[in-house]
This record gives sequence, C-alpha cells and structure tokens, in this order.
Amino acid sequence: MNGALLLRRDRSPMPPIAADDPSDPADKRRRTLRRPAGSHGSFGVPDEPPGIARPIPVHDLVGLAGTIFAGERQHLADWFQVGVPPPGSIPCVSLGEEAVLLPLLEVYRGQTHPADDGRAATSLWSQWYFGLLLSPLLLLSAAAGCQGLGAAADIAMVPHATGRPECFVLTRTQSLPAAVEPAAWPRHAALIDGHLAPIIDALARAADLAPRLLWSNAAVAIEFVGSMLTGAGAARIADLCQAPCRPDGVRNPLHRPFGARQEAAGERLRRICCLRYRLEGVERCDTCPVADRRSARPAAPAKA
Repeated sequence: MNGALLLRRDRSPMPPIAADDPSDPADKRRRTLRRPAGSHGSFGVPDEPPGIARPIPVHDLVGLAGTIFAGERQHLADWFQVGVPPPGSIPCVSLGEEAVLLPLLEVYRGQTHPADDGRAATSLWSQWYFGLLLSPLLLLSAAAGCQGLGAAADIAMVPHATGRPECFVLTRTQSLPAAVEPAAWPRHAALIDGHLAPIIDALARAADLAPRLLWSNAAVAIEFVGSMLTGAGAARIADLCQAPCRPDGVRNPLHRPFGARQEAAGERLRRICCLRYRLEGVERCDTCPVADRRSARPAAPAKA
C-alpha cells in the first residue's frame, strides 16, 4: 500500500501521516520511574515519608490521542478514537467468527467489486483494516511508552456502509508507562499475537487466501509508519519487519515485505503481490512485483 487506497465507488482518501517533529509527544514521551522512598529533592527535604512509595501516574489515552492526532495528523482522529464505541460497532475479537466476518466481506464484494476476484477484494479489505488501524495505534503506543496496546479485545471496528472498516475505537482509556522501555516485540505482542494473527487467520479461511499475503499487507502498513518516524521510534518499528525470526525463534511473518535485491538496486517492490491488479477501477500498486501487472489487468475469472 502506497499511502492511499482509491476505490471505484468509495473514494475515501487515506493520506499518509506526517513526519514527526521535535515537539511531538511521541518523541518526548514521559518515562516516570518509581523513586525510592525517602529520596531527597533539590532542597534536601525528603519527597515523601520513608516507607511510602511515590505512585506512578497513568496516561490518559483520550487526552494523549487528542494531542497526537492534531494538525497535520488530524485525519488520524477520523480513523481511530479512544473511548466508548458508537452503536453498530463490532468488537474486533469477534471478527474471528465466520458469522461476523463473512457478511461484512459479502457486502464489500457486492457493493464495490461484484465482478472481480473475491480473493483480491478480500486482500483490499485487509489493506483498509491495517491502514486505518496501525498508523494511529502505533503512534499512540509510542507516545504512551507502554506495552499491551492493540489487543483485539480492547478495540472495536466501526463498519463503513460498504462493509469495509471505517474507523476503530480503543476502549482502553488509560495505560501505565513502562518503568523500562520495552523492546519492539514485547511492546507489540498484544497487537501481533492478540489481534493481527486472529484476523489474518479468519480472512485467509474466508477467502482461500495465503496467510503470508495478508501478513505482507500488514507489514507494508507497519513499515509505512516506521518511515514516518526517526530515532528510537523508527528503530523499534523496523525491528518488527527486519528480523527473520521472532525472539522466541519462530519465523517472523512480518519479515521484509519488500525485496532486498530490488531495494539494493533502488527499486522498491513487494515480495508478495497483494492482487490489487485484479480489481477494476482500483489504483495499481507502485510496488507491484510483476512489471506487466502495473499497466494491464489480465483476464481472470471471478472467485467468490
């Protein structure tokens, strides 16, 4: 995904997020540690009586999101909110159930791509899902300096009239900052294992898609967020997609969504095609791995 999804009947823009600036809370996150009881302040007076530990303040995620999703990032507030989901929202944890997911996919295919390959339409649905979810969620997680944000049980999806995601709502409104900065995988385990893995498995079953194609769609969205960050924030996001294996030794399904050989030659191409070339009226990927698919749509039978 190159930062924008243009549909034939649904032309809602998906602009890229703005690059971070030095005043962004994501780059100046609070790191509040517990100070030992009886420690002295600047005037030699104990901050609190011995035996009483200073409480660690919690982050108000509602206020933090309002601060981050402002200015050039105002559009992210349309994609992702924190608070109480509106009527009609669907808990993301329930999307793993066929009775919940299949009707959404059927509406999306029927309204936007009725004569096209059903697998390609499902792949594009996943790109909407990952594109709307991951940019604001990863920025919020970085600003909060905590781990555990992103579990499917804590997020609801608001469906668009076409069946695709319209926005997401995080129902968890507070978080504790980590005393020690967590590494990339522990920080995002709830998101990857508790959210991305279940929805990818469900989409793969629903449309007879290879899971690695859907993981590649997610990885492209994650790398896009990393390209907008600098310093430690960028490095942590990069760790998710650069390591061939996870810390537990299991193969990393997010590993290198773009080909290393092509990148070395100055050309950025996806390792796994997202199938968007099979959809009429949808902008082709600039990173399509097969050259002749960028200018022509080969005839292919529709597959529901």
